[in-house]
Amino acid sequence: MTRRLRPELRTVVMVWKRELLVFRRNPTRLLVTLVQPLAILLILGTGLDVATQAIGGLDYRTFIFPGVVAMAVIMPAFFAAGSVVYDREFGFLREMLAAPVHRASIVLGKCLGGATVAALHGAVVVGAAGLVDVPYTPRIVLGLLALATFLGFVLVAIGLVMASGAVQFQSYMSRVNLVALPMLLASGALFPLSGLPTWLAVLTRCNPLVYAVDPMRRLVFPELRFSEPIAQGTWLVPPELRVTWGDWPVPVAVQLGLLGAVGAIAFTFATIRLSRPG
Repeated sequence: MTRRLRPELRTVVMVWKRELLVFRRNPTRLLVTLVQPLAILLILGTGLDVATQAIGGLDYRTFIFPGVVAMAVIMPAFFAAGSVVYDREFGFLREMLAAPVHRASIVLGKCLGGATVAALHGAVVVGAAGLVDVPYTPRIVLGLLALATFLGFVLVAIGLVMASGAVQFQSYMSRVNLVALPMLLASGALFPLSGLPTWLAVLTRCNPLVYAVDPMRRLVFPELRFSEPIAQGTWLVPPELRVTWGDWPVPVAVQLGLLGAVGAIAFTFATIRLSRPG
């Protein structure tokens, strides 16, 4: 059994290291993909906070901080998945698929490598927590990094499904742009999910990113200190407000289970589709 697993594990580690090597050789990618989330956090967040006047001592930048951590993960994860398009174009994917290892090992290595790179981007935003009055507690830092890695894995798997049918990188990025922006806007990262029209409420509950942003917010909010109580019904989500299905608050375990199920389904489809390099 050990002899059978050894080449599979070697393949996973090799593909994972290759993703990190590609990232290291292109350090400007870190800067490019972080400009948007940091700008939203520091510039848009500051502007809207001035316009809305902070409620309960909690400003808008603090409210969107967990969502911006998730936002920082999205594009790096999809970029990592997009490397498959280049691998196919230059024949490297065919060589990997010709190796005597299970296809799932290759996909797992891709997902782990992409998740690691995405988590590094998320770590930069976590490092900026103090700028928006979020404390650097072990619970917040380690919890956000773990959730960012988990979300990155899921998004890389989803990206691999989209990349498996793309002939050119430009066509893959068109698909990403079609999916990423609506996914972000309907995630609760930038505004609370309560009081939405029925059609939008249903759409948000079908969005897997919702079930990463809400657990991140639940990590952060209990650690915050409010100068005054936040009244129910205000536009700012109070700490006790949760993502709900009807009147049922969805537990974090269920949310992470749903996110994991989406990742498992995407991983399976990616493994099947990438077995046919075309």
